[in-house]
Amino acid sequence: QKELYQEKSGHQLSKQTINTRLAAIRFFHIQASFHSPTEHPLVIRVMRGLMRNQYRHMSDYDQQPITYDELEMLLSVIDEQPQELTRLRDKAILQLGLQGGFRRSELAEIKVEHISFLREKLKVRVPYSKSNQQGQREWKDLPKQEMFSAYEAVQLWLMATKIKQGHLFRSLSRDGNSVRDYIVNKPRMGKGFLKGDDIYQMIKKYCDRAGLNSRFYGAHSLRSG
Repeated sequence: QKELYQEKSGHQLSKQTINTRLAAIRFFHIQASFHSPTEHPLVIRVMRGLMRNQYRHMSDYDQQPITYDELEMLLSVIDEQPQELTRLRDKAILQLGLQGGFRRSELAEIKVEHISFLREKLKVRVPYSKSNQQGQREWKDLPKQEMFSAYEAVQLWLMATKIKQGHLFRSLSRDGNSVRDYIVNKPRMGKGFLKGDDIYQMIKKYCDRAGLNSRFYGAHSLRSG
């Protein structure tokens, strides 16, 4: 029960996340022809109490949106990086994440085959997302002339690395001067490309360097921004 309401990190879960987990528990119990523990009076009473509690610390809601002002500060910090590839990659991630409103998992899963450079926009296919788990066709059109557009940033990253296929955002060598070997064994498994948590930690790092309290910013800050 404790794991249901609180992550191992100590952060309390949002009400929506808890409800989602309860629904999953109920579904699998019913599928197995078992009585669902989610219908226990204690669980129901606890959930009613959580719905009325306005003072719970929930990490999901602590994340503030990154707006143009914050993005400008972060890009300035990235420009101080000595490695060109690091600068190009990280700027492309931030600008694409903000302009497209992508989740960190979506950013990590974008492949070169999913993007198209059109005359006035960057078109990105989203094969899967939290709201589209059936793999239905979903595209995002990102105008080239929009402020902090990701069009040129993504283009410069691809030109510098000469990546032609596979995951868009790759891991770099320790000195930041080359792209690591890229191997994919199964979907979302392999090495040489960034994971969602890598993007999360990267944003936290740049927020700290820019003087923004990283406690209140994360990968979801790009989407909410």
